Amino acid sequence: MATFTVSWWVTFFDHDPEIHYLVNEDFEADNLDDLYETLDEGMDNNEFEPEESIPNNWDLGNVNIEYGIIRDDQGNELYKDDDLKEELVPSENRL
Repeated sequence: MATFTVSWWVTFFDHDPEIHYLVNEDFEADNLDDLYETLDEGMDNNEFEPEESIPNNWDLGNVNIEYGIIRDDQGNELYKDDDLKEELVPSENRL
């Protein structure tokens, strides 16, 4: 088993400009392919709620959640969503 850190990309899109967060969550999986399978199945079944880590998230409106970055246990970036622009996520919104 390996440990991976998923940075969930949480976007509250009812605002102009949108409000972006990155919320880290650790996962264990045999390999990256197994992790993708876990994430995709969980997303399809609404199993993940990273927005719950965000204070007053209910007041921020509608939300979109994607896995934005995946790192291994050494911190090496294994995946990054092509649409994610980290400069849109202020340091205080990185949980």
